Amino acid sequence: MAAYKANNSGPRAKPPLLTQKENPVLPRSVGDNGCPDGYKGPDCKNPICNNETWPFYTHDGLNDGFGDTIEFDIAPTCSERFTIPLDISTPLDVYITVTSDVNGSYPYSRLFDTKMKEIIPCGDTIINDRSTLQKYCQVLSYYGEGFFTLRLSGNTVDMCSFQVEAPTFLYPDGGFVVSPQNDVIQASLPGPNQAITQNPIDGIPSYLAFKMTHDVYPVAPQIVHFYSNGAWIQSENLIARFQCSTPHITIGTFTCSAKNSYYVKFQGIDDNGYPWQRLYDFDCESPPPTTLPPSTTTPPLPVYPTCSNEVPKVDLILAFDSSATMDQLEFTKILDKFYDLASLVQFGPTQTRAILGTYDGAIYFNNQHFTHSATMASYLTRLVELMYTGYTGNMGNNVLSLFNYVQGLQKGVDAFRSNTRKIVFYVSTTNCNEDPTNVAQQLKSQGVEFFPIAYGPTGNFTQAWMISPKCAHLATSDWLLQDAINYFFSLLCSSTPTC
Repeated sequence: MAAYKANNSGPRAKPPLLTQKENPVLPRSVGDNGCPDGYKGPDCKNPICNNETWPFYTHDGLNDGFGDTIEFDIAPTCSERFTIPLDISTPLDVYITVTSDVNGSYPYSRLFDTKMKEIIPCGDTIINDRSTLQKYCQVLSYYGEGFFTLRLSGNTVDMCSFQVEAPTFLYPDGGFVVSPQNDVIQASLPGPNQAITQNPIDGIPSYLAFKMTHDVYPVAPQIVHFYSNGAWIQSENLIARFQCSTPHITIGTFTCSAKNSYYVKFQGIDDNGYPWQRLYDFDCESPPPTTLPPSTTTPPLPVYPTCSNEVPKVDLILAFDSSATMDQLEFTKILDKFYDLASLVQFGPTQTRAILGTYDGAIYFNNQHFTHSATMASYLTRLVELMYTGYTGNMGNNVLSLFNYVQGLQKGVDAFRSNTRKIVFYVSTTNCNEDPTNVAQQLKSQGVEFFPIAYGPTGNFTQAWMISPKCAHLATSDWLLQDAINYFFSLLCSSTPTC
């Protein structure tokens, strides 16, 4: 959640009380259910999606970082009190970060339960002299759910902001659509603690549509509030729709401006009838250009031979992070999912060539570094024998080292061929200590494509997305990993670059 600045031109607007908002009057082209086309329900106000997005992926609100954002706000003097709803779906710890722009302010939070008894933090971190982090352990277990009170303080009387985060198993995922009959299209998997995967476009009225994880009665979203540059600007009630992966949608539209920053606040009730609340950033994208730039500035994409067996096809690197975060069972499990690769392409020096291995120099388990001499189960041995060569790596568990290795291939005996697609598929279970994006951009300029997967609870999706926004995948489970690999297989024989 970005640290927005308050608007100092006057009092900050607050969301109004819940009021019912009617749909606009629609032309009636009566369908089989007696409603206008694209609608159903007893009053003909519930939209029906034209096409349902499937599968529809969700982020992980329980295991990513500090969790999802429960509240964010700005305090003009950093001495104000705020009411914070904590619900039954936030069963773990609560984190509160307070930040000021003033050096030496040391802003601080104090949390009080529903009976105004102060809760002592179990962790207290001074990030710097302008920001602190308080951790409150197992709040729900000790104090129950309900409205808690947050009190701010600091060494100076200046503006500060705060952000309350907590792991949760109740959260939305969705995006903006221009028609209530459109389902949300996911161009990429949601990032950590990020619920909005399809942004609105500058100046175009859009509906916010989403689904809920743990959407079981009586749990229900009730209203959303939109904020621009930290100030409330609009609220919208919700309505259900049918045959959609995102069955909740705003009744009215929202219009954004690309020059502003935005977040949306979702509110509803939980299993016990208590209120829940979640906040998420989103961007306002600039509209596409109305005229095309001169053709000299946009060279056409190269066209490569397809995956027919008679012609060269792909120069492929399959690289697996096999550090201490991944044991032999996990490593073998990932490799198992690539067995179908042999039936998709034909391997050989003049056809598809592949390098298979890991990018960690240390040995954590037997046969970690796969080469022609690897000996494991027969099907793995067969797969290894199909590989053109072996890559074992010797520079540590580092994505940057992997990319530097790939860059070196351009000049060596095993250089990428000019008439093939060049793809690096890698699975990472941890963070890269050095920034690999510059090397990735250099390789992209040489025609190399990247298909990165952030795998498991410690996989860094943000890093993967920076390397390849279009093809990065977050796989927090085995079935998500298999989905990502299947998607990769579906792109393998494309005649033009994809990633």
